[in-house]
Amino acid sequence: KKVPKGRIERIGNLNLLLEVLSEKKIPIVEEEVMPIGDEDGNEEAVLNLTWSLITFYELGVRSSRNGPGVQAAISALLAWVRDACPELPGLTGAAAWTQGFSDGKALCTLMKARMDLGAALLLTAESRLRLAFGAAERTGVPQLLNVADLAGGSMDERAMITYVAKLRTALEASQRWAAAADAKAAADRAAADKAAGAQ
Repeated sequence: KKVPKGRIERIGNLNLLLEVLSEKKIPIVEEEVMPIGDEDGNEEAVLNLTWSLITFYELGVRSSRNGPGVQAAISALLAWVRDACPELPGLTGAAAWTQGFSDGKALCTLMKARMDLGAALLLTAESRLRLAFGAAERTGVPQLLNVADLAGGSMDERAMITYVAKLRTALEASQRWAAAADAKAAADRAAADKAAGAQ
């Protein structure tokens, strides 16, 4: 692993990154990213770049990091959660992402196909969150969030959005796989029935 020795190498590496992002048509505002090449780096610039990559890959948005496309995708993601959890309060308004998931009920409801939801709802908030994170990990979603931060209601909005977007992607992929497996099983049964009828 080669670490850039000076500002010129860091800027050269940053330019290579910007070229790759441009080739992949990932929208980046260069003025916001260039401070990464500064002597001490720039935490805000790194976070902006990270959020741009998340909105592109996890939300499927090809617009600036806080543009209307991003806001629409975030609203659609929250609507997906509300559709799956219609009986749960707290999933609307400004605090939906920072506090609406803190009791673990929404995450358990999203994962209900992989757990006993009735039993999960009897647990403490932290226990529900651990249970939901475990079920999500078995689905392929890494635990990106801290149970204590989430249960304490101090979750970063973008971190929560990222996690729920990864969860939606995994659950939708699992549903597509299950539907394909059901269709194949039905086709195999139909072929077997046809073969049996021909005899």
